[in-house]
Amino acid sequence: MTLLPALNGKDDRVFNTLLCVVYGLIGVVVGFQCDENDVHCFTSLDIKSAFTMIGKEKDIGQVYAKDRALYSLNPERNGPVPIDDIITADGWNHTRHLITANESMPGPSIIIYENKKITILVKNHMINEAVTFHWHGIDQLGWPAMDGVAFVSQCPILPGQTFNYTFKPRFGGSYWYHSHVGNQRDMGMYGAFIVLRKRDPVPFELQHIVQIQEWNHLYNAMDLLYANVKQEVKFPNSILINGRGEFKDNLAPLEIFYVTKGIDDIQNSSETKLHFLNFGFPKGDSSINGRIFRWPTVSALTQPSEVGTECSGCTDEETCHCSHSINLKSGSEIIMVLLNLGTGAFISHPIHMHGHTFKVLKMEFPEVTIDGKFNFTEDIECSSTLPNMNSSCNNSRWRNSSWNDYKNIPGININDPVRKDTIVVPYGGYVIIRIEAKNPGVWFMHCHIDIHMVEGMALMLNESFEQSRLEIPNGLPTCHSYLTKMSGVVGSISTAQRSSSGISVKIKFPGRLFEKFATNIISI
Repeated sequence: MTLLPALNGKDDRVFNTLLCVVYGLIGVVVGFQCDENDVHCFTSLDIKSAFTMIGKEKDIGQVYAKDRALYSLNPERNGPVPIDDIITADGWNHTRHLITANESMPGPSIIIYENKKITILVKNHMINEAVTFHWHGIDQLGWPAMDGVAFVSQCPILPGQTFNYTFKPRFGGSYWYHSHVGNQRDMGMYGAFIVLRKRDPVPFELQHIVQIQEWNHLYNAMDLLYANVKQEVKFPNSILINGRGEFKDNLAPLEIFYVTKGIDDIQNSSETKLHFLNFGFPKGDSSINGRIFRWPTVSALTQPSEVGTECSGCTDEETCHCSHSINLKSGSEIIMVLLNLGTGAFISHPIHMHGHTFKVLKMEFPEVTIDGKFNFTEDIECSSTLPNMNSSCNNSRWRNSSWNDYKNIPGININDPVRKDTIVVPYGGYVIIRIEAKNPGVWFMHCHIDIHMVEGMALMLNESFEQSRLEIPNGLPTCHSYLTKMSGVVGSISTAQRSSSGISVKIKFPGRLFEKFATNIISI
């Protein structure tokens, strides 16, 4: 990134993305901005393949970087070529395949005002990839089918299909959108989603969107997940800012900023539930409380009776595969202790919760000795028979039982806690967060390191169905496997699919969306 004065005045290395809005910068690049006076705004995203270091014009073709400019390998094309429509990444001459929104990386920024309805039509032009879009940090209160997680809140958008995402963001802030199918966001499918307040202290014209990501120019995300290559080549090669960066001293084009000086409908319940969730790799398995998440093959939100969440193979020390789910009672106060302890603790984890912003009541780190060793917290007991260091920590509890009432915990902040949707759970420590179960839906919770999520560090929050009726959007697709019995008789079709027609369908969900679930819950 170059800053210029204003004119006239497991050793798992993955590609993480950071979005921030910097004040005091001018020259905002906007893909779509909703008018402040519009009640309902409309835009679209076209999902297509794209490639780094290749120009769209036929006579440009493949390019190379030199002195902050791009030059074509075509000998008939003399001089620098326009860079605006070329995805340069770090300027490495090896071409990388990308999956993009509107053929750019990052995708176009979307700017809307809070409490304004927006419709985003996502058209999948790919021929062999399904997609969805998650609006990261938007709680989707009243819009559970718009959360954009494949096989949790919707069926994926298949090649040639279009999906109508319509919702109303409630809170101003700097958010982002990204694919939630596999690890497509690491292949370029992400962008900024900014929700403005009408009376923001800093005018948006004086702000600039800055998106930061790690970049490996040798292998794409799928290669890194499955290819049998040396660990050291999986490390990021460079850092990109708004899709541009450089590798060593190749003098690739950079993003330039010109700077100037300056500038609820559900009733509360008296019930409180306490959940301990351990994020780690017990027995070498990426999991939460030893449950290795496996995605349902149907949309859990619209086809709940077809989702099995049985985790009976898991024990206090053994892991198992299942569609791990936690039931959250309508209106109840939920306290979660997110921990990183036991035999599976190797690295800190950025944990993201869909459908909510949570209050961070306490964050506990391990003690680091003068010789660099970590002494893990002893506030939590992983097992009644094993020391914490020898336990998988699948069934943990407070060592001091009086802490089951979180108000008794030393250092707890209940007066002015920070509100977040993603929090890093420290290696050898824990985080205490609080939410209220007032947003009916099925919400995903997972580690935001892609390889950890894909391998099973995730679960579903089944929230508030027992007292609520969900309005399912007209024509929302259902999905299921198509199988035949040995006799040739077609297997059963889902009730939800039979109900799909030209009329709006209301589904009455049972008192418990999923019949069984496995997690450690302590009633208070």
